[in-house]
Amino acid sequence: MDNFVSYENAPFDVLEEGVHDLSLPEFRRLFVYNPLREKQFLGLVEAMKNLRDAGCSTIYIDGSYVTQKAHPGDFDACVDYSGVDLQVLDPVFRNFDNQRQAQKDKYEGEFFPHLGKADSVGTLFLDFFQNEKHSGKRKGIVKLDLNSMELRALGEEK
Repeated sequence: MDNFVSYENAPFDVLEEGVHDLSLPEFRRLFVYNPLREKQFLGLVEAMKNLRDAGCSTIYIDGSYVTQKAHPGDFDACVDYSGVDLQVLDPVFRNFDNQRQAQKDKYEGEFFPHLGKADSVGTLFLDFFQNEKHSGKRKGIVKLDLNSMELRALGEEK
């Protein structure tokens, strides 16, 4: 899947519209190609481990990380918290203080609830993530199924 599109006023090419199911190796092949992106990816992997251990099955990745921007500031993740055990979940995922700085410091990105409201009109984060903010057009996001992730791909021992 190498389907990026250009939109007028958008600073970088974005994924074509839709929710793109990727395996972790596919995701890595497409988006991890320099040291900064590698650092961010490793943070995402650590976050996915905790989310998966807490019962999370799905996250969606957005932000400049899933564009053609060579040096994104971070990644944005939209998390399906259905069935998540809050006793196991790292408390940093519920810390939105200082523009989610604790999340960025620990995991290199920001995490939002998929059914949370992203704006004053009630747009859910899952829908909000699919809008390219400079052009107003629809764009793609990446879906990662944490239950199908290979343990070795997440850097764990078998």
